[in-house]
Amino acid sequence: MSGIADANLFGFWHVIDDNKFPLSTALIFGVNAPTGRTSAMTSYGVPFAAADQPGSGSWNPFAGLIFSKKLGEFSLSADCIYTHTTQGTQETLLGKIVDYNFAVVYPLVTQNNKEKKLNYSIDGIVELNGEYLTQDKIAGMSDPNTGGNSLFFSPGFRINLGDSVSFYFSAGFPITETLHGTQVKSKYGIIGGID
Repeated sequence: MSGIADANLFGFWHVIDDNKFPLSTALIFGVNAPTGRTSAMTSYGVPFAAADQPGSGSWNPFAGLIFSKKLGEFSLSADCIYTHTTQGTQETLLGKIVDYNFAVVYPLVTQNNKEKKLNYSIDGIVELNGEYLTQDKIAGMSDPNTGGNSLFFSPGFRINLGDSVSFYFSAGFPITETLHGTQVKSKYGIIGGID
């Protein structure tokens, strides 16, 4: 199965700067928009379950806190983000989500070229990515084979262009997955994006 997933539209508000306080603190808030494909079919011509579709078919708001601290060349950060789901495709209310993450960032390459006005840097990143999901509800009934908790070890990198654009990529490998009922466990996950 393949297809474009939902898009996240978000805002970021820097509340406390770590120049004056021990930790830098920010709020993140936004919405997961139903831009993804919801009609993926099995090889038998049957639609995949809503939870297995690339898109959700629903508008899902989210909000959370981000904490960060600079320690010499290293940057440490942690966040916790809650996503409130709404009913989407196939009369399905996907489980609510709590994401919790911890990251260590170290600069690998810094290039400041004033003549060509090309400033970029490359950061190495190591993360622990956790996700807790409640059970899905299909037509008002809880699905016992959904929900649970997963924790991934995710090494990756980020390319920063100037101060305004970043490209990132990481591969996640499961440390632990405690899933309800009968579910397929992950072998790995790949994450990439542009900020």
